[in-house]
Amino acid sequence: MKEDLLHFIWQYQYFHKEKLQTTDGKPLNVLFQGFPNTDAGPDFLNSKVRIENVEWIGNIEIHVNSSAWKDHHHEQDEAYNSVILHIVFSNDEIVYRKDGTIVPVLELKERIFPEVIKKYRAFIQDEGIPCLSRFSEVPEMIKLSMLDSVLSERLERKSQRIISELEKNNNDWEETCYQMLASNFGFKLNNDPFLRLSKILPYKLINKCSGNHFQVEALLFGMAGLLKGHFEDEYPRSLQKEFNYLAVKFSLQNKEMTGAEWKFLRVRPAGFPSMRIAQLAALLARHQKLFYKFIESRSHKELLAVLDVATSPYWINHFTFDVLSDAKQKKLGKTSINNLVINSVVPLLAAYGRQKDIPGLVDKAIEFLETLPAEENYITQKWKKHALKMKSAFDTQASIELYTNFCLKKQCLKCKIGINILKETCISGASI
Repeated sequence: MKEDLLHFIWQYQYFHKEKLQTTDGKPLNVLFQGFPNTDAGPDFLNSKVRIENVEWIGNIEIHVNSSAWKDHHHEQDEAYNSVILHIVFSNDEIVYRKDGTIVPVLELKERIFPEVIKKYRAFIQDEGIPCLSRFSEVPEMIKLSMLDSVLSERLERKSQRIISELEKNNNDWEETCYQMLASNFGFKLNNDPFLRLSKILPYKLINKCSGNHFQVEALLFGMAGLLKGHFEDEYPRSLQKEFNYLAVKFSLQNKEMTGAEWKFLRVRPAGFPSMRIAQLAALLARHQKLFYKFIESRSHKELLAVLDVATSPYWINHFTFDVLSDAKQKKLGKTSINNLVINSVVPLLAAYGRQKDIPGLVDKAIEFLETLPAEENYITQKWKKHALKMKSAFDTQASIELYTNFCLKKQCLKCKIGINILKETCISGASI
């Protein structure tokens, strides 16, 4: 038995109530189960019960075993003097409030519908999405409500992470934006090396190049550790020479990465770190106040225009130094740009809006997600197979959050979809 299941059963009163009584044999009537408490203190607040002929208004505490009361030291805490009833699965010990009075106990072990426990165990033992077999039975409004909730939680969590980085960057939004954007240029496999690159090469140094594309590229490739050794082509040799000059000018000697951190294996040429660094250089050279550009963008179309940049001519027929490729302009593709908007721009807007108390920016972030096309990945594919509609990035981001922080963690009793299915099970169990 899990405590969160007992919370669910008590909240929705899904247990047999015939001849209800406390463990010491006193008649019991539940008049109101109380409000769930998400803060410290008893589990349910402002509950109302009748024990014998006396009505009690107060709080309720829930444990699997009554002895957990002492394990949690509630007998030493005045906050628990307000508990009028102790709900337990098994009553294995008499417990007392701090004022010395005995806490009345309701034991549910023999009263819970067997089907409820069976269904819950099936939920938490499933390695994937526990509710898929009955997902289609859940009303659409409940699904949409849950998706709205988890999307909000996802943006809040990402916002908090950004605010934390902002504090490390002395409240410099441009620097924080640059670091987050650089990290996401790694497109998962190279996120960490890109983040490290952004930390050892501050945005303020890049801006000292005043939009000089060649110098920005030299700085990025040099600090990435990718300008070491001998090159056949003139262009990387020129970058190497320029970086050596800039490293002295900006005191960057011996601070560069080794170059071994970058992952080229199992990466398509278009996603090579060298290619992504060239694209990032083009973006940083074109916009000296990138965060400001994102904040001022009024539409998805304007964001695309900001991120739609061309690499230097050398990369038209190269994916990496000294290796020729078919001639083609190596711009960021639409999918990559959308990925950057979803994982960088949207969280940044939400974080800035929350910190500055500008609700319109948070709304704009959500609107961008609603405008962007749905993402394609193994998580969204799982949901699409079971009739969860994926119309936009809003839906896919919400479905990813639902899967990673509820389904995989078996938080079914904190999920509106899981609760709905279990409630139906309880109703069925009541008729058995």
